Amino acid sequence: MLLAAGVTLAPSDAAAQTPDVRLIRPNLLLMVDTSGSMEWRTNTLNGDCIGRDGGVCNRTSTGGSLCAVTAPADERRNRWTTSIEVLTGTIENFSCSEVERTDPSQYDYLYPISHHIPLSNGVALNQPGAVQINDGILDVYADRVRFGLMTFDNDQNTGLAAYNGMFSYGNDQTYQPNACPDSTAVNLGVKRESTDNNTADIVPGGLVSMGSHDLDTAGLAQRNRMVQEALVGRPSDGVNPAIPAVRPFGGTPIAAMLHDAEHFWTTHTDVRSTALGAGGDP
Repeated sequence: MLLAAGVTLAPSDAAAQTPDVRLIRPNLLLMVDTSGSMEWRTNTLNGDCIGRDGGVCNRTSTGGSLCAVTAPADERRNRWTTSIEVLTGTIENFSCSEVERTDPSQYDYLYPISHHIPLSNGVALNQPGAVQINDGILDVYADRVRFGLMTFDNDQNTGLAAYNGMFSYGNDQTYQPNACPDSTAVNLGVKRESTDNNTADIVPGGLVSMGSHDLDTAGLAQRNRMVQEALVGRPSDGVNPAIPAVRPFGGTPIAAMLHDAEHFWTTHTDVRSTALGAGGDP
């Protein structure tokens, strides 16, 4: 399991004028592994995960489904559920539902590793009735840290949509396989931001910036909520549609993710400080 955090303690323009450094909230960018292996059981070694569906890593130690009522209690939370509970809080009355990826409307259609939907009180986390305790890292440090989020785009196509590029972000790169005369443009790494806070342009797990340096407490709370909703989803409020939760899927483009993170730190207006010149925050 990869749960990486890129941190910068460089002050913003406004923070640089604050005499008490304890009042300066650091920018912390969570770079979260959302690849398919996050569906596997914890305390397993990737080298043992043999087969298209992960083999023994996708089952309990007794060979059953992680979501079966007979599953050992300490094996029911897979790598993904463990990650989101650490970040967004303990799931009340936890259970899960194992589903095959047979919905042709989803970008993970026919992906061989089954998806384990975490449930609270019998419903998905983006549905009314789901409850999480406010004991996750994002809850505990909500007023002390400015959080941002990135999750994997592991589709090499350059498009901006779910089915063409998986919401590509950052600059396209050129790839030329060995002994091939032609090169092609690729773009993978992390998903882009929604253009309208997931009102019509829905990007599950999309980039969430820390927001402007001068956000007040209410603004910070809203950004924190956006990070959490990008991971676990959001129910419809009668006006805005529901945001689906992230479904771990595909490969692990760590180098491309780090490249996109550099692009974010050096170009995004929320973190690029004019006091630091054209190079951006780093």
